Amino acid sequence: MTLINGGLLCTGKHTVTGVMRAAGVVGKREHRGYHRFFSQGAWEPDAVGMALLTLALKTLPKDEVVKLTIDDTLGRHTGKHISSASMHRDPRLSTESSPFFHFDHKWVVLAVVLEFPRWNKVFSLPVLQRLYRSEKMNTKRGLEHQKLTELAVQLIARVAKTFPTRRFLVIGDNAYAHRTVVRDRPKNIEVLGRGIMGAALYTLAPVKQKMGRPRVKGPKLAGSQEGRCARLYRPQIDREASHRTVLPAMVPRRNLRLGREPPRL
Repeated sequence: MTLINGGLLCTGKHTVTGVMRAAGVVGKREHRGYHRFFSQGAWEPDAVGMALLTLALKTLPKDEVVKLTIDDTLGRHTGKHISSASMHRDPRLSTESSPFFHFDHKWVVLAVVLEFPRWNKVFSLPVLQRLYRSEKMNTKRGLEHQKLTELAVQLIARVAKTFPTRRFLVIGDNAYAHRTVVRDRPKNIEVLGRGIMGAALYTLAPVKQKMGRPRVKGPKLAGSQEGRCARLYRPQIDREASHRTVLPAMVPRRNLRLGREPPRL
C-alpha cells in the first residue's frame, strides 16, 4: 500500500526512492525491503491487472458493455544496458516526411475506460500489458517473433476468459483494426477501429453448404462510397492489406497532405 500511495503522489521520476519520498517513509522505515520488492519479488503482473480490473468492473452495471482501449506506447529509458530494448518510431516527434526513432521499450497496453459524470472526466486505466520485442531481438534470443496485433490478441483473450459473462467493446486505431484481432475473437468481444481509407468491405462468409473450398468472405457491400472518397484524395493504400479487415463501417481520416477533411459520406 505504501508503494501504491507513493506511486500516485510521486510527481518526478518514479524511482523506488522517489516513491518512498512521496509516501513520506524516508528515514522512518528500512528502504532495502522496498527495493527487494522489485528486484527479488516473484509476482505475476497479469494477476495484479485482473484484480484491478475486477475492482473497476464492480463500479459498472452488469448489463453495460465495458469499453476497453488497446494501443502501444513507448517506455522511455536511457542507458546502454536496457534489456529487450530496440529502436522504435516515436509517434510524438515523428512527422509524415521525417520519422524519429528512440532506443527504448514498446509496450502493448490494454486499458478499461471509466467515466466520472460528476467531474465530467473519462479515464483509461491500464490493466494488462505485453512487451514487444523486435524480430531481430527475438532471433538473437531464439524466441518466436510476435507482432503487435498478436500481443493484443493475448490481452483480449485473457480478459474475455476471466470475465465470460461480461460484454466488452475493444477500441483501437487502424493498426489494431486487423484481421488478426477481428477474426476468431471471443463471443463476448466486439472490436471498433478505423479501417483503411478505400478498403473493400464485405459481409461475413456464408455457411458452407457445397463441396469445395469454403468461402472466406461474403458479397461485397453495395452502395458504399468509400471508393469515391479514395479517388478524390488518392491516399497511399496498401493494396494487399486493403482486403484484410471486415468492418461494418468506415470512418474517413484527415488527409494530411492536402490539409483538409474529406467530404462527408
